Amino acid sequence: MPEAFDTGPLSWVKDEIDQSLKKVLASFNEVSQNLGNVASLRLTLAHLYQVNGALDMVGLEGCKRYSAEIEKLTSKIAQQTIPVTQEMVAQLTLAVETLSQYLQDLMNGAADTPIRLYPTLKPLVEAQGESIEESELFFPDTDNSAPKDLPSNPIEEAAIPIFVAEQRAVFQRALLDWLRTKNADALSTMREAVIKVQQVQVKNAREHCGGQLQHLQTFSAR
Repeated sequence: MPEAFDTGPLSWVKDEIDQSLKKVLASFNEVSQNLGNVASLRLTLAHLYQVNGALDMVGLEGCKRYSAEIEKLTSKIAQQTIPVTQEMVAQLTLAVETLSQYLQDLMNGAADTPIRLYPTLKPLVEAQGESIEESELFFPDTDNSAPKDLPSNPIEEAAIPIFVAEQRAVFQRALLDWLRTKNADALSTMREAVIKVQQVQVKNAREHCGGQLQHLQTFSAR
């Protein structure tokens, strides 16, 4: 079960974020009423930039990734590199409202699970001719180090990247399965994937530190 979110840092900037998001919504509403008024979105970008900075400051990486896509699409519309439509403005409005509610849910005690934002993020990315996977909103906490006396199963250095990539795929599939079904077997599969990666890491060898860190980053990368 996800750990409870520490609301302390977010509470310091929540009012600022709320005010900025309200201004963004008001701007989108103006554009919705007059699609030819996209030039006004340039000021909206400043408010979104403030939101991104605040989210970065409190360590909400998933929300920052989400907000950055709102900002990116808004910028393209403002620059008229993407033609604006009522549907697109409606999607942007929904995305901002969803982010606002997500942050309020965190303040109310919900866990930080940014994959919940995927359904409203996907249309924004696709409107730009790009694609996104749910795993791109997965930001595990990597602050804690593993104990040094765990069992090991070292393999050839050259084989580690392929092995880690395989286990990462297993982990991601199990994670999505658990998020959808809360199946306990999926949790076991995730745990086994992490253990397998941990066991092939070379321990107590300075010359391998850089390479091993790179392998672990590959496992947790999007």
